Amino acid sequence: MAHVGVVFGGRSVEHQVSIRSARTVVQGLRAAGHQVTPLGIAQDGCWIDAEASEAVLSGGIATIAPLDMPVAPTLRHLLASGSEVLFPIVHGTWGEDGTLQGLCEMIDVAYVGPGVTASALAMDKLLFKRQMEAAGVPVVEYEAVRRADSLALAPVPLRLAAGVVDMAPLIVAFFILGRGNATPEHVQHRMTHLTPEMMWVLGAFAVYLLHTTIAELLVRRSLGKILFGLRVVALDGTPAGPLAVVARNLFRIFDVILIFPLTLVIFSPLRQRVGDVAAGTIVVRNEPQRTEDQPSET
Repeated sequence: MAHVGVVFGGRSVEHQVSIRSARTVVQGLRAAGHQVTPLGIAQDGCWIDAEASEAVLSGGIATIAPLDMPVAPTLRHLLASGSEVLFPIVHGTWGEDGTLQGLCEMIDVAYVGPGVTASALAMDKLLFKRQMEAAGVPVVEYEAVRRADSLALAPVPLRLAAGVVDMAPLIVAFFILGRGNATPEHVQHRMTHLTPEMMWVLGAFAVYLLHTTIAELLVRRSLGKILFGLRVVALDGTPAGPLAVVARNLFRIFDVILIFPLTLVIFSPLRQRVGDVAAGTIVVRNEPQRTEDQPSET
């Protein structure tokens, strides 16, 4: 009989369902005479060893708590299991979407179920239906609803107001640059030489850039956006990732060079400035807080 590694848990919201399913599968495989090694995955994606995995299944544990460590080193538990074939019982994302199947392909371990392409395609219901239609397979009528469709783009006045708040240090610095009775020639000299006034501008821009970047990395909102109830999200409505946040803020340099950071917001269909276009982000209004009498999503 084959030595089967049963993979369960994972990052999906169906983490607990996966654990319950794994108990049944392990019991059935052992009853059929197979050698079985349970391989649990914590809620943060870290793999746990066979002994701990066995304890989860036999001890009635509902969840595998996050280990709060890098995922990559924990793959040693999979490699050390000696499993000849993996039986994935990981539901949803990072399990049924082709990612786990791709890992098995890379380490040359056989696995139960569809391959990488079929798993990834079937996970995206809209893409799957379109593929079936393209292949001539009858598909019932359907309508796609994306999370981003329900997002309310930030109104231009609020974007402008939030931008002014965030740029306050820079606005003050430019005021200092042109203070007094300075002629255009004097201002040009101050801007093209490292005068004290120009140092003020450079310092203020550094403060502006650091503030917006750090704030959006930590809470996805700068001070101006917090004050006016706005937030940054990816085009699909999910929270913007760290790389996207850094990219959209680095492009503030180009926005400032173009004199007015939010110029494109007025003309862009998605109200994006240069940084938003480069990072694939949009700015939306905060979702209204759900009250007790509002139905929840199921």
